[in-house]
Amino acid sequence: MRAVRSLVTLLALCLIATPVLAEVDGPTSEFIRAPMSVRQQGGGALYGSTEVFKIFANPALLSFQERTWEVGTSDMILWGGAENYFSIAGSWAGAPGDMGTFGAAVMYRMISMESFAGMDVFGNPTGLQVEPSASHIGVAGLYQYQFASLGVALQQAMSTYGNLPQINTNSRTTVDLGTVIRLGRLDFGVSYRISGEAGMSQLGLGGAARFTGFFKGSVGVDATLPFAPTAQTGIDQKNVKAYPAAFGFGATWNAHPMLDARVGTVINGSDTSARAGISAHWKAYSLDYAMALPVSGPGIDLEMTHMIGLGWAFGKERKPPEAPRFFMKAEERTLAVSNFDPQNVSAGDAAVISDMLRNQLVREGAFNIVEKANMDKVLGEQAFQQTGCTTQECAVKLGKILNVKYLVVGSFGKALDQYVLSMRVIDVETAKAVYSDETYGKNLQEIRDGITAISARLTEAVKKAR
Repeated sequence: MRAVRSLVTLLALCLIATPVLAEVDGPTSEFIRAPMSVRQQGGGALYGSTEVFKIFANPALLSFQERTWEVGTSDMILWGGAENYFSIAGSWAGAPGDMGTFGAAVMYRMISMESFAGMDVFGNPTGLQVEPSASHIGVAGLYQYQFASLGVALQQAMSTYGNLPQINTNSRTTVDLGTVIRLGRLDFGVSYRISGEAGMSQLGLGGAARFTGFFKGSVGVDATLPFAPTAQTGIDQKNVKAYPAAFGFGATWNAHPMLDARVGTVINGSDTSARAGISAHWKAYSLDYAMALPVSGPGIDLEMTHMIGLGWAFGKERKPPEAPRFFMKAEERTLAVSNFDPQNVSAGDAAVISDMLRNQLVREGAFNIVEKANMDKVLGEQAFQQTGCTTQECAVKLGKILNVKYLVVGSFGKALDQYVLSMRVIDVETAKAVYSDETYGKNLQEIRDGITAISARLTEAVKKAR
């Protein structure tokens, strides 16, 4: 039974500490617990990363999906291909509406393993050929309202052992309830797993923080805590022991718009494993690779585990969940971004940069941003020309026409070999500039990164200027 024991041991070592863990009941539950997400594997259970398979860690994570539709496949190879795990999943998340957002996901997973000769309890050959296999299906649903999301998932796993009738079939059903709250650049998640066995449940906690500037990326942490004595039963149905709490730590570095790098670790009782991964993006497609290596514990001499995944996101682009607007009164949250004054560039280029800042402020979720179409309509009715409106007097007049608390004015131009974006935030009521900032870049991507940083600093500055 060496292969079965090795399978159980390695999957326990490869366990990602996410809120999806179930109690152990032979290889079936080991199989349902095994990580499917390549990014999750490479990042040491980074809670805030997005991928279709992360939905089955906490179904509320479907609210982070960046496109309406996403499909993906992942494959985990152990011991040079002796065991192979193949997963495929698809998800849909609708556009936000007055009543909130709805979504759904499905997943199928299978394991194939080399057959081996069965032995009795004394180690003597039985003449039976054992052919282990397993399947795992799951469905999930999402409801999202602004910054809060609620999800539920139903998962079923079944394993078979070919010609061993006493342990021929083992199945397990689990129900996962999860919620995620996004507070600006911070994400918090809680999930609760209910298994088919009475009295067995687990609580999952997770969180992530996103950064810009010198380190553009995110860090995350997960913890899985058993709520009841969780039994791990071996093949002979006698080897029972409590399952420990598990913890995961990870970080993702967005090194380039087309490249992400991940590193992390997972602590599962006395076992610790190191993780690393990389993701390449091109248009709507992604290619992910991850590896896990035991570094301490009983399975330290086990070999490295490899995972590879492919993803395709398509459909309409979805806005991320908005942050709760608790730090300002409703009338103080209105802000408009005027078209920047072009300096040695075209008016069209300056207008595009204005749109980029406007969109990033929407993502920050701290303000009620006046849409450009509404601005153009109101200003057209008043025959007001916003381009070139850089003085405070003009900004105050423009802000009153738009009926906003704050107005962003500025210029975008080119000096020598660099583009320069300079902007100010005007308090329309007091006619005072409450914030000013600028950023430089040699290309559009550097300007985009600068706008992301400016948006975060602008939000904090206006909060302090109340």
